[in-house]
Amino acid sequence: MDDEQYRRSKEEEKEHLRELRSLKQAARLLQRQRSITQALEEMTNRSRAVLEENERLVEEIAYDAARQEARLDVVLSDLDPEKAALERASEEILQASIREQVRRELSESDGPNDAPEATGFARQGRSERERRSAETGESALDGPGTTSRAEPDPKALPEKTLGRMR
Repeated sequence: MDDEQYRRSKEEEKEHLRELRSLKQAARLLQRQRSITQALEEMTNRSRAVLEENERLVEEIAYDAARQEARLDVVLSDLDPEKAALERASEEILQASIREQVRRELSESDGPNDAPEATGFARQGRSERERRSAETGESALDGPGTTSRAEPDPKALPEKTLGRMR
């Protein structure tokens, strides 16, 4: 082998190696693109599955809400109109008696500070007490088991906390 053949063979080998390198780079690029495409398809499939599950759950909730609403409509339609009128009348009587009780308390009060500002609060407090007393059978003006009005026991009231009750 002479010098000329050696150089030609060397150049051919170099060209061959350059082609191999470019082919390997192209193969790596294609492999990278394929893995990116697969990851994208996987993400798309997962998000599609999540969206389908979300749609299914929303439809299920809508169905349950419609079912509950229908049940409520049936119950409300079955209510006796006379019974509803009696309940309204008894509520009006209760409110009238509460208003009369508040008027009596205000007329018996000593100071001018116990005037109309307290009326709404007293009425609200009375109506709540009246409801509770109707359930328990006790006098609305008296606390449980007492004969006169007294301040509630501070130990019986829950301590205000930001977390759990102590």
